[in-house]
Amino acid sequence: MTGSTDGWLQLAELSELFGLSEESIKRLAKSHGFPLRRLTPYATPGVIQSELLRWLKAQPLVGPAVRAKKQRVRKSPSGSVSQGNR
Repeated sequence: MTGSTDGWLQLAELSELFGLSEESIKRLAKSHGFPLRRLTPYATPGVIQSELLRWLKAQPLVGPAVRAKKQRVRKSPSGSVSQGNR
């Protein structure tokens, strides 16, 4: 997605690229400002690459993990129990 020419990504390509359904992409456009649009009234929806990159860069970074790692309980060969992370 680099270069001087600005490409067009259609809805089906976006769906495959992000691993989301086309309906999910449309929901992103409605609820989170995803730059999905039609160039003409009857055209297939899509995005211009530079607009997509601008939108992606504006999204917040992912925060810390929601769930803490679980400690595993393991038995040693002697039969005693110890706790540790794996």
